[in-house]
Amino acid sequence: MNDLYENKVVNNEKPTTNTGLSGSVLRTSQLVWLLSILLLASSVPLQDRAGLPAWSRRPSVDGPEGTSNGEDQPSQQFLFLLLATVEAAAPKWGKPIRLFNGKDLTGWKLRQPRSSHRPTDNPSGWKVVDSALVNTQPGIDLVTEQEFEDFKLHLEFNIDPKSDSGVYLRGRYEIEIEDSFGKEPASHLMGGIYGILAPSSNASKRAGEWQSLDAILIGRTVTVILNGQTIIDNLRIPRVTADEMNSNEEAPGPILLQGEWGKISYRNIVLTPVRN
Repeated sequence: MNDLYENKVVNNEKPTTNTGLSGSVLRTSQLVWLLSILLLASSVPLQDRAGLPAWSRRPSVDGPEGTSNGEDQPSQQFLFLLLATVEAAAPKWGKPIRLFNGKDLTGWKLRQPRSSHRPTDNPSGWKVVDSALVNTQPGIDLVTEQEFEDFKLHLEFNIDPKSDSGVYLRGRYEIEIEDSFGKEPASHLMGGIYGILAPSSNASKRAGEWQSLDAILIGRTVTVILNGQTIIDNLRIPRVTADEMNSNEEAPGPILLQGEWGKISYRNIVLTPVRN
């Protein structure tokens, strides 16, 4: 998962290299593919471009009749490049995967070893209650058996008053889940990438209400949508968050639900991977 660009995020400023497509970022392999096509297209006469992408076959015009003069104009070359760049950067989504079946913990396992910074005598508080995945008491984190690379994640949650949890993307980047209604947004409160990226606004509901969370992770670029409102928009995560499973950021990783802080319920957990 090599990122083409290595921008730093300072004061939550958006990286200048993002494409504007939510959750998308150009990668080295995509750039190589794009440049190869451009070099090939530029070396082939227009009349011989039948086997190339459609944007490379468009003739230039030298008048209102739209007749070809056999050479591409600079403005058209720029347009074709722009279209190809957008096409290369946009993620292609695969088949959605329902991570929680609403019946049991199939597809999940307890985190081993347990978190060291907050040990607890309770081995696990995770149970299925009324088709929801509930952490009934502080205990061990819950982790998917599957690992994922680039994806979008949807889930719904209901947190108790003064309770706390978190959703770790690839087991490394925590989206904070906390009773934060009415508070000023901060990276350690609801919807933040814990300790790193603060949400642009506080879109959380009151504790005890069901809420929705959507996240898109492509490379290290993340978008977070809380209750239908985008609160982190296509920002790069410069490092792993605290209590991560590992720091191997080049590798796929699981979804982790933090279970050591208090009662919370999850349901409708669906992950859609990027299609290779």
